[in-house]
Amino acid sequence: MPIWTQSMCKTVSSRSASLPAEVQTVGVTTTKSSGDMHGIFLLVSPNGSYDRTFPKNYATNYMMDAIQSVNGVGNVQESRC
Repeated sequence: MPIWTQSMCKTVSSRSASLPAEVQTVGVTTTKSSGDMHGIFLLVSPNGSYDRTFPKNYATNYMMDAIQSVNGVGNVQESRC
């Protein structure tokens, strides 16, 4: 078992007693992740033919799942500028 896994298990075990009974019954799932940002995608309408909602909806419907399915990608978030 990798050292980070052992450390995480100890941390979760030590915190479990303070969790509500419902959470203790269902259990806790942990994943290794990094807080580092690795990429930013910006979608714009260069000639103004689309409002600000269209690129957001396009990314949600056509890009988010594809990006999340890439091996090694832990989390994908969308933000509206």
